[in-house]
Amino acid sequence: MTFKLNNLAEIVASTPKNFDHSVGYHDIKPFNEINDRLIALNRYPLNTLSHSDNLNIDICLWDYENSKIEIIDSSYAWSWEQGARLQWLNKNELIYNKILDGEFVSCIYQINEKKSLHLSNPIYSISKKKNEFLNINYFRLWQM
Repeated sequence: MTFKLNNLAEIVASTPKNFDHSVGYHDIKPFNEINDRLIALNRYPLNTLSHSDNLNIDICLWDYENSKIEIIDSSYAWSWEQGARLQWLNKNELIYNKILDGEFVSCIYQINEKKSLHLSNPIYSISKKKNEFLNINYFRLWQM
């Protein structure tokens, strides 16, 4: 189903109405590097207006051409403004933050293999070179 928006843009898909969705912060491109049909998004319980330490979100892949959302993981490490910093590493890998055993970590999810690798630090941003990243001390930030 397609829609026109002021005759300037065509809307090709819309997320399902039974959950609230976000692709993260304005600095994160939700499509992978070849802009194919996969998009990364966060899925929240519907009409959840407040954050809580025990509110888990789903980390998902969205096949918008076929209206399918695949839950690949979940995370307590998120905020409304910036999500779990879910972002693409390449066309087949995502990275996002989680809390494991009380520690903030980042998780690399390999789409084709459907497996995860956990790193000992949370991620904030990755350079275009893909070998440098920015890390934030989220515990300290939360206290501030």
